[in-house]
Amino acid sequence: MSTIICLKEGDTLVLGTDSRFMKHDYSGIASDEEQKIFGVAPETFLATSGRKMVCDFQVARARKIADELGAPTDIQLIGEALKCESLSCLMELLELLKSQPDEITRQAVTGEALLHGCVLVGRTASGKLGFIAHSYRVQAGKVECEEEAYFGGRRQITYTVATPLQLGSAGQFAQDPATWTNPPVKVVRGILAGLKRSSPMIGGPDQIVRLDRTGAHWISCLPKAAISLVGNLCPATITALISMQAPTILGGSILGSSIAITSPTATLTANTTVDGFTCTGSGPFAGYKGVFASNVLALSQGSNITLLSATGLQVASVSCINSAGNFVGAGVACPYNGIGGSGFQRV
Repeated sequence: MSTIICLKEGDTLVLGTDSRFMKHDYSGIASDEEQKIFGVAPETFLATSGRKMVCDFQVARARKIADELGAPTDIQLIGEALKCESLSCLMELLELLKSQPDEITRQAVTGEALLHGCVLVGRTASGKLGFIAHSYRVQAGKVECEEEAYFGGRRQITYTVATPLQLGSAGQFAQDPATWTNPPVKVVRGILAGLKRSSPMIGGPDQIVRLDRTGAHWISCLPKAAISLVGNLCPATITALISMQAPTILGGSILGSSIAITSPTATLTANTTVDGFTCTGSGPFAGYKGVFASNVLALSQGSNITLLSATGLQVASVSCINSAGNFVGAGVACPYNGIGGSGFQRV
């Protein structure tokens, strides 16, 4: 599995990834020396996370599209064309994966996990620096794409996680003032290190490139020329895409940090200091609200609470609201603001 991290602030953007691919059935590590950030045009880069055959397809097609469009490079045009052309390749992949017996692949095939993701960074035709992130999932037997784009000046961090357990990292990173005050490269390195510690499916050397008004600069790349050692179905897969935008920091306290999570179950939007998470979209938990517990995501709707385990599977669905309208008897500690405390709180 894998992670892609993109930090955008002002006229600076930092894109980072790990270098690990797993074996096709997730039984072990296939390689820790796989290139994941590719130049597709001048000062324009693509990072991919998914099965190798689609990653290779997207890199080749993005370069071809950029060449056909010519100057000035416009990542909005490249991204739209790449999205359309990737769907047929992903449908081909879906058919190949249906015969795979492992549980992680089954979740991707049924839409319980994302099938593929990519982040394209660079400038628009008018010179605006930013990124476009695509998340692909299976819905009703077809592959659908959700897009997120950001060209603003306020610091925003978008990253992918390898396992449902790592969804809880959003609250931890968002509530750390260093995330919003440290230099961009240092923040990306810190998130990469944190995600590597929390999952054996993320690893290998960091790959980091910085774009700013002076051009593109490699901060960390593979120590040697990357020669792929893995097969077409080996994965660097994602579970969800998380976006965080810079909060107000007053007296060392984080005020109003916002988080959005795109996952196969629903699109979760959140203000962790105020009201927990609200699930929107068409997933099975659309309309639910939730907060993070230790290794558990607790989602509520009406008088029911559904707990999702670290593997993303439903582990409990119980009535937990008493006559006074308070959450009771859930059996797990659940923070009221995503980072601490105990007992369920109304969200």
